[in-house]
Amino acid sequence: PIQPLIQQWIDPAALAQKIQTAGITGMLLFVAASSLTVAIGMPRQIIAITSGFAFGFASGLLAAIVSISMGALLTFAMARTLARPWVLKRYPHATITMDNLVKQQAFFKILTLRLLPVGTNMLTNLAACTSNIAAMTFFWASVVGFLPQAAIFVLTGNGIQLNSQSQLWLAGILFVISIVLGRVIYIKHKHS
Repeated sequence: PIQPLIQQWIDPAALAQKIQTAGITGMLLFVAASSLTVAIGMPRQIIAITSGFAFGFASGLLAAIVSISMGALLTFAMARTLARPWVLKRYPHATITMDNLVKQQAFFKILTLRLLPVGTNMLTNLAACTSNIAAMTFFWASVVGFLPQAAIFVLTGNGIQLNSQSQLWLAGILFVISIVLGRVIYIKHKHS
């Protein structure tokens, strides 16, 4: 059900053929181009499906995770440089609130957002940049949080079809994990 939607934007077979023909250079170009497109809002699922199609599961997952995580970090860095000073000046109280929110358990808070099967990558990146969260904390929480969903889409791109019931179960499990993590973080934050 997802592949026809993806094929409206790109032809994974043609792209995979070009990437495979270019060897390691093709993979590096794929990662660089994918990182840039994710940084400006390309859905990470498209990158993961194409990566699975082009490289298989193991190499595809590695290429997808590096691309998606670097794209998120690029957005974070650009927005931190350009947006944070403006937000600090224009909305100082909101910035203080965000800083207090991520002061403790920042890794788990970002991880929880990344595990959610819904939501937008770009908004998380932009919201995080307005806080004082450390870039590497943001990056590594994103890497870990992106893994489950990226694996599903890389497998899909690699030709292993997951039926919709399996996808719903996995999405439900990720959602429950996110709720549990969110609740633990909320309780710890409330008592600190």
